[in-house]
Amino acid sequence: MTKVKLLRLLAYISAFFVIGSFMMLIGFLFYHGTPVLDTGLFFGETDPIDAIFGARPVWDGIWPAFAGTLYLIALTMAVSLIPGIGCGIYLARYAKGKKKEMLSMAVDLLASVPSIVMGLFGFVLIL
Repeated sequence: MTKVKLLRLLAYISAFFVIGSFMMLIGFLFYHGTPVLDTGLFFGETDPIDAIFGARPVWDGIWPAFAGTLYLIALTMAVSLIPGIGCGIYLARYAKGKKKEMLSMAVDLLASVPSIVMGLFGFVLIL
């Protein structure tokens, strides 16, 4: 057996163990997690239809956090989608020279910084 074939065999065995371990972890989580997933986890004692349509408040459960996340995503997309697409079209089709260079650098800078760092910077700036 050549070194290349031996290395390939070891790589396949290692990949099998990694994928097998991952599948066992996922199986464990599903086996022990599915009994907990019911409407009480999301809505508590409140009727799900009343909670979804806002007829009754939810005091326990994760529905308020889930609904707040959806509202935040919708608001963020409403604020940023049109300017983002407009900036992309402007940079790709119309901007030239120094202006294109500066805007491209600003977009690259924003894309390279993790969002949590930008959020913390904005939070500190607001305070």
